[in-house]
Amino acid sequence: MPKILFIDDEISSLKAISAILRKEGYDVYTAPTAEEGIEILKNSEIDCILLDYRLPGMDGIELLKWIK
Repeated sequence: MPKILFIDDEISSLKAISAILRKEGYDVYTAPTAEEGIEILKNSEIDCILLDYRLPGMDGIELLKWIK
């Protein structure tokens, strides 16, 4: 099952979009901050990342640089 990491500080978006993705058969991990997303990436094999670029603390662009 493909694993998706969804990072967004809007909790309502995290809940709604992750619920839709789970119904479609994806294994979804969620994080409200880039830092929490990094912890998930360190401990899990993720196939796809959905990322908001405006995040508290480290923003999405900085996170992309870290991932790269």
